[in-house]
Amino acid sequence: MTPKERFLAAIHKHQPDKVPLFDYLFSQDLFEAVLGKRPESYDFRLAIDLVVALGHDAVWAPTLAAKTFTKSESAEVYPDEWGTLYKKENVSWPLDAPFDYPVKCRADFEKIRIPDASLPERYEALKGAVKYAKVRGEIAVIGSLLGPFSLAWLLMGPEYLLTAMYEEPDLVDDIFRVYLRYALTCIRNNAECGIDCLIIAEDLGYDTGVFYSPALMRENLFPFIKKMVNEAHSAGLPVILHCDGNVNAILDDFVDMGFDALHPLERKSHMDLKEIKRKYGHKLCLFGNVDSCEILAFGTLEEVEAATLSCLRDGADGGGYVLGSDHSLSMGIKIENVMKMYDTHRKYGAYPIRLPD
Repeated sequence: MTPKERFLAAIHKHQPDKVPLFDYLFSQDLFEAVLGKRPESYDFRLAIDLVVALGHDAVWAPTLAAKTFTKSESAEVYPDEWGTLYKKENVSWPLDAPFDYPVKCRADFEKIRIPDASLPERYEALKGAVKYAKVRGEIAVIGSLLGPFSLAWLLMGPEYLLTAMYEEPDLVDDIFRVYLRYALTCIRNNAECGIDCLIIAEDLGYDTGVFYSPALMRENLFPFIKKMVNEAHSAGLPVILHCDGNVNAILDDFVDMGFDALHPLERKSHMDLKEIKRKYGHKLCLFGNVDSCEILAFGTLEEVEAATLSCLRDGADGGGYVLGSDHSLSMGIKIENVMKMYDTHRKYGAYPIRLPD
């Protein structure tokens, strides 16, 4: 199978020839160690080169809705196109840290100039990524957008957003509605670029539970997300939800909203791959779950092998599983541990899965 065929088979809950590989490539050290190049910003072509070198089957190629596509490489502090201010920080590469939010009251929101989601230049790099991924061996290209809650978080900041849920619900609803119009245009344009799949990035949980009441999420947030999923499906795109944290309380809602897959199943947040596979493996393709905070960052090679084998044992049966970390391959993760994870996959990741006792 080609990487794209393998990846899409898993997304559709089928069993490919071997377990696909995918991860967010968020480590300049990894680029440098494998390719001999250290990118200043996330570069689609270099990311595809790294995907090929590591044996991944898909590449993340985002249209980041709250990021400018014309960011200056030299600026230490800069606004995005919505007005959120960021500081450059190496620890969070390729994403920077927001520190000031433009919406502090309704009047601020009414002053915001909504970015034009249809601008052709927004998608030029993505079109190039699609072409390059084909040339480099039929790599699957995953487009990416923020969800409504994540965009509102970046406009309002976490404290104001969560209090406004209860004190100014109409303001939050208006932000979600404005963003939905923007996002639907982005989804259509992503599809026209020829991507194979879409990630909606919408973090909704801490390591102990969800950010706010699931009942309120069902009322004020999930209908907007469902419209994004429906738009992607109407364009022929399967949809992955990227959602960190302990979101066990809303797994049924992810199915109800129509998601095809769930990424990344954080171990530290009590996302039990074996149990989630048992309950939802016929409804959701599952991603990740190799511990990146402890095992990939600080563990021994033996611990990495054991963690990788555990994920293959719990997730791979029957297909519908993509191996990777439980967040990203980020700065601070040991390169040798990353390579050990892939070495273990090469030995044991082909179907039918046969693991050592």
